[in-house]
Amino acid sequence: MILTFTQLVPEPEPDLEDYVRAKLARLETVITIKSAHVTLLQSPCHFPFRATVHLEVPGPDLRADELGHTQMAALDSAFANLKEQSSLCHAG
Repeated sequence: MILTFTQLVPEPEPDLEDYVRAKLARLETVITIKSAHVTLLQSPCHFPFRATVHLEVPGPDLRADELGHTQMAALDSAFANLKEQSSLCHAG
């Protein structure tokens, strides 16, 4: 899997890339991921952070765009959304 991880925030956290890789590894137990494009940015709205994730997978790509009060909360929300989507894609 190819990962593109971009942090467009004033104070990027270097450990977040490892966190994202771990989240992706958990998703890969459910669905094959060809590539992942993850962007974390400072949001201009009332939630400080926004995480956008685009996963290239067999079939329709999966996308999530979530907000959170912390960088990790935004990522957690996005990956929870993707987990739900991947479960629906593989439901019998």
